[in-house]
Amino acid sequence: MKYGFIKEENKWTECSESFLRAGDQILPLLIKGEYAKDIASLLNTTQYTVLKYSMYFSSQGILAQRNKEPKKIIEKPIDYFMALNRDNNKSDIARARKIFGWGQEDFFRNFFNPEVQLYMFTMKNQKRSRVNYKKGKFKNKEIATKHNEMRKGISDVAMIRQRAEAYINNQIAKDETIADIYLYKYLDTTKKTVKKLFPELLEWIEEQKQLQKARMNDKVEKERIERIKEAVILITNQGDYPTYENVVEISGVPKKYIRTHKKVSNVFNELKSRCRRK
Repeated sequence: MKYGFIKEENKWTECSESFLRAGDQILPLLIKGEYAKDIASLLNTTQYTVLKYSMYFSSQGILAQRNKEPKKIIEKPIDYFMALNRDNNKSDIARARKIFGWGQEDFFRNFFNPEVQLYMFTMKNQKRSRVNYKKGKFKNKEIATKHNEMRKGISDVAMIRQRAEAYINNQIAKDETIADIYLYKYLDTTKKTVKKLFPELLEWIEEQKQLQKARMNDKVEKERIERIKEAVILITNQGDYPTYENVVEISGVPKKYIRTHKKVSNVFNELKSRCRRK
């Protein structure tokens, strides 16, 4: 399906004859509930074509969804289509099946996302520009270089984000710190490069680092509060009063930590207030 900018309407939209034919001939039969096989036979076309337009009309809300629901809802299809540019030896559908495990329905369900359509249109124009440059139609080499860098950057950011998500999710599962030295080694790049080329990705990574740090600090805090509680119980059961010194000795929680962490300090002081000094 072609996608282009209509100056008169000032918007991006479908603009191909095949789209008009699908609306005139295929859509009425789909609405009637005809099967793809029968529609293909009647119109002398393929089931693949019927499926493609069926998913398009469903994505636009023109046709009630009658295809099976996907196992996983893709929130940002654009990231997946950017990643497909890493391997150009096969068709888009073949690559999507290989990389993401998508069937044809999954592919077209995400393919007709407006953001994906605009991206595909842009990539096609950039590819045409590169071909024109090779044929000598570009006088300025910088223009062609800019097209190449833009395309590479768009596809790289999706792949790097996928790898970053994999690494970060693994660190979260193991309750471990997200350290730059290991993260960027895993991504096979540097923080400086990501900051220069993909500032929004770097912002997301830094946000995830802070969230993980907060989760780990919260876990440590909860564990130390429990150790303090256990220490106080042990001390009072022995008939003693819980002081900083004996609580620190039994719990192993540093005195400075108790004093500088408000929540921990409040718990400790509340426990002491329940006890009477003998």
